[in-house]
Amino acid sequence: MADPQPSPLPALDVSLSVPEQFKTGVVFTKINSDRKQKQVKFRLDVDQGQILWESNKYGAVLVETIKEFRTGSNAAYDLAQLGLPFSDLPRFISTIYIRSGSYKTLNVLAPTPEILRQWEKAECFGNRLVHDEDLLQDGMPKKKIDALPSVESLKEKFLLKAKNLYVIDSAATALLATNTPPATIEVEEPSDTSDSEAEPTSKVAKVRGEIKSFGNKLRATFGSKKGSRPTTPSNDQRPPKPKMSIKLASLIVYTVGVKCRGLPPATPIDGVQSEHAPHYEPEHIFSLSENKAKRMIKDDMLSVIKHCQNHLVRVYPKGLRVNSTNYEPHEFWAAGAQVVALNWQTTDFGYLINQAMFQENGRCGYILKPPALTDFNTKLLTQRTMHFFDVTIISAQQLPTPKRSTKSELLKKNPYVDPLVEVSLHVPDWSSTPFIPTESQAAYSPSHKATTTEPTSSRKVSFKTSIVKDNGFNPVWQEEICLPFDCLGGRESGMMDLVFVKFVVWQKGKDDDGDEPLAVYCAPLGCLNSGFRHLPLHDSQGSQHLFSTLFVEIGIRDVA
Repeated sequence: MADPQPSPLPALDVSLSVPEQFKTGVVFTKINSDRKQKQVKFRLDVDQGQILWESNKYGAVLVETIKEFRTGSNAAYDLAQLGLPFSDLPRFISTIYIRSGSYKTLNVLAPTPEILRQWEKAECFGNRLVHDEDLLQDGMPKKKIDALPSVESLKEKFLLKAKNLYVIDSAATALLATNTPPATIEVEEPSDTSDSEAEPTSKVAKVRGEIKSFGNKLRATFGSKKGSRPTTPSNDQRPPKPKMSIKLASLIVYTVGVKCRGLPPATPIDGVQSEHAPHYEPEHIFSLSENKAKRMIKDDMLSVIKHCQNHLVRVYPKGLRVNSTNYEPHEFWAAGAQVVALNWQTTDFGYLINQAMFQENGRCGYILKPPALTDFNTKLLTQRTMHFFDVTIISAQQLPTPKRSTKSELLKKNPYVDPLVEVSLHVPDWSSTPFIPTESQAAYSPSHKATTTEPTSSRKVSFKTSIVKDNGFNPVWQEEICLPFDCLGGRESGMMDLVFVKFVVWQKGKDDDGDEPLAVYCAPLGCLNSGFRHLPLHDSQGSQHLFSTLFVEIGIRDVA
């Protein structure tokens, strides 16, 4: 039994109501009746009312002669006959039927996979992606963005971060018009294993151009001796510029990727910003590797905080982390960075800090910055206060048994639990001289250098209790611990929310960082209220032990 013919779609009128994917200058794949695929350029001429395409020769079809326009399952050929590599996207296959002329049908047209992927990204989130309705035909917005919107207006929305190629072309045109050094308009490069170095000056760029020109002359000279043509590429031989769908460009609104060109000083000289200082639009976001971010924070932390007040900044792990380890993200949160990327496949301490950060609001919504970072109060940011974290480890309840890995441990029917507790404070490096009193019994380990492949650590102040023999059901310690730490701006600044405290329950003999603990609890120091608390314990993967708790008493003292 023959399949029923699909009902034709309404006729295409002179207003050119073609599907949205047919945009001016989009590259398509032309599919002939013999199923051969060929790259052609499809062009829409609105003024002349024509549909143009280019293969071996130019062809044109008047819009008035178009009988109907069918897409998807209504097209002339089904996807099985075409054998396209992107056969799961039938809505982008179309056939144009002609009333008269030398053509009965315009061959099935399909966008290239590159454009298809861009459209797929634009459609997979539906209406939840923030988009710009007022985008012009050339990819540039009609109105300028003066400031980033509030988080309330972006509720239940997704922001797409990418480079806008139309913005790049516009910046390049402005460069030629103003003779600005090229280093001032470079856009974001992909995240790789090396850090972005300082941009060359105009003098260095000039020397490089002369060397390149001299090398081209040498290649042309030696090539002519062999009877070959000069190897200097012509304009036609240069690779085509990457194309971007207008639909995708309309989704890059508040997160336009650019390259970091430095930061203006937080406190300009004489209160006037220099004309040579780097300028970023509110929607510009640049990415920094952890090494470069730490250097910028070390050199001028106030400038980083000032920039992050009105702009988004992304920090990502360096490429030398071959084991996909994580840095401790609160170091960059303390400088105002909003997008701190992590390796989510690794559940180490950096991942644990990220999970603990969003436990404050029950893993719902967003976390606001501390007042010292949002208001840019230089008095609070330069004021250093010293405190003591007083904690009494009282007891624990129903601790999990240790994992048995060796043969002797597997033979034991009921393995013994000999627990001890380690309490550690992790403080961002916001001063060069940490507060460590000599009379304190706390062990102190300084932060790692930024060049190490180990997880970048903040300041760590830790202390371990004694061991309770053969008691995992209700071990009692009743030990008092006093850990010193420093903070910017004191309690009213809110920066204590970026100091994290970690409680780790170890098994005797397996209390090193490379061993797996029995149970862990981590939280921001500002979220722990004073008094007696039963802290829920988790395993090393972040899953909670249902009946395991740690009974403690907590308090914070200020140093006069």
